[in-house]
Amino acid sequence: MKKILLLCLAIFVSFAVNLDDKQKQIYQSIAPSDEMDNYKENIKDTYIATSSLVLSVKDYKKQYFVGEVFSLELSAKTTENTEFDFELSFNKNKELIFLNPEAKWQKNGDEYNIKLYFEAQNSNAKLESIEVALSRNKEVFQRSSLLLEPLNFKRVNADKNYSQIVANELSVKRTRTSYFDDKNLMMIIELWGENTNLNDFHLKDETLIKQRIDNVRGDFNSSIAFYSAIFAPNKKSLDFSYFNLNTQKLETLSIAVELSADESVSTQSDLNPKNNDLVFYKQLGLWIVAGLCLVFFVFKRSYIALAIAILVLTLSFFIDTDTQTGVVKSGANAKILPTANSTYFRTSKQDEKVEVLAKRQNYIKVLFEDGTIGWIDEKDLQEN
Repeated sequence: MKKILLLCLAIFVSFAVNLDDKQKQIYQSIAPSDEMDNYKENIKDTYIATSSLVLSVKDYKKQYFVGEVFSLELSAKTTENTEFDFELSFNKNKELIFLNPEAKWQKNGDEYNIKLYFEAQNSNAKLESIEVALSRNKEVFQRSSLLLEPLNFKRVNADKNYSQIVANELSVKRTRTSYFDDKNLMMIIELWGENTNLNDFHLKDETLIKQRIDNVRGDFNSSIAFYSAIFAPNKKSLDFSYFNLNTQKLETLSIAVELSADESVSTQSDLNPKNNDLVFYKQLGLWIVAGLCLVFFVFKRSYIALAIAILVLTLSFFIDTDTQTGVVKSGANAKILPTANSTYFRTSKQDEKVEVLAKRQNYIKVLFEDGTIGWIDEKDLQEN
């Protein structure tokens, strides 16, 4: 094999030597073949930075409370004129939460600025440094690190009603209390907060069966959210406190448990259609009439009374005691109220059989098998 290759090479050299000038010029003008790449190393086109990256941070406090939202205003200065992306990382522990990872850099000449929000979960939280890298085509070509002065975090001297909220101000805008099912009430509170993270709102109240925070809107400077709690009807008030940063002390709020005007007990007769009082009393009334007619027949031998008793008794069994049923689709959201802005309180993980209680516009009120009641979009209900 080696001899054959050597022979071919000799023939090729001989051929090349014997070419005239015109043939050599044509041969030399032929573009290199892609096959030559098999004999060359791939050389990576790595971008090299042409300027330095300088980081700085505006003055900031060195002490915060656990649960307090605080910010650092970071600046990155560079004269790079190529397109690049920022990559941000921190030397911190898990007790410190970075709250706005989707924040965008703002350009001002050769300087880029960003506002970073953090929150300490306990007094052991640490943030030692911030690192910024510049990348092009997902390849980092420059990075810089900024050391921070130590931050200290102080615990709030909380009480049993502490809501885990630290804020400049927290207030209640609106409340609504209604039946959640045939045994429990649900209270919905619209909260407004200044300089706080309303996602943290949570009460350590053993009388609450379930609680959650939903629909947080706004930013950390000013935001609103809806808090909902489920509890037994014997609860008289919902009490909670928060730490006020302006007064440096706990502030307490108390909300009386009062059913909303359109959610009184009289409107809840359809909570469980199997035990619907109206249907029951209709049947009971007809049975009483039938019984009186039978008594009259026994003592007076009136066949007219007997006929009436049979007719009334027959009619009592024709009263519709059946309930309309359906199947809620998997993934359907159930709302507390039949409104667009109402809070979702459950999501069906699979198809669920329900009883249909009422309809309002494009919402259907349904009773789930676990006893809870909610409003679903009519498109999420299938006939059983």
